[in-house]
Amino acid sequence: MMRRLSVRVFLLVSLSSALAASLLSQGNAAQPPPEGAELQKLNVLMSFVRSRNARDYVVASPNGVDEAKYVVIGGIEQWITIRGEDLNNPVLLILHGGPGDATNPWGYAGFRSWLKRFTVV
Repeated sequence: MMRRLSVRVFLLVSLSSALAASLLSQGNAAQPPPEGAELQKLNVLMSFVRSRNARDYVVASPNGVDEAKYVVIGGIEQWITIRGEDLNNPVLLILHGGPGDATNPWGYAGFRSWLKRFTVV
C-alpha cells in the first residue's frame, strides 16, 4: 500500500513539476497561465486526482462513519473527523498539534488502511 501511494505521489509531483516548468519556460511567470494544451493537461490531471480520491477514500460500508465538523472542547472550537468502516471497532484518537489540516487527502491516504480495524478520530 505504501509503495503504491509513494509511486502515485511521485507521479503527481512529476507531472506538476513538468507542467510548471513548461509554463515558466513560455514566458514571465507573473502572466496568467496560457489557455490551451497546458491548461487541458492540468484539467485532466486534476480530474483524475479528484475522481481517484472520491473512489479510494470513501467510507461506503453500511456500518461505517464519515463525519467532520467543529465541536467546542474546553471553550474552543476544534475541527474533528470521525472515520471508520465499522462503528463497533475500537476508537483510535489522533491528537494533531497543528497548525494545518491533518485530514486532507494526503492524510486520508495514510490512515486509509487503519479504517478497517479502528474508528479514527
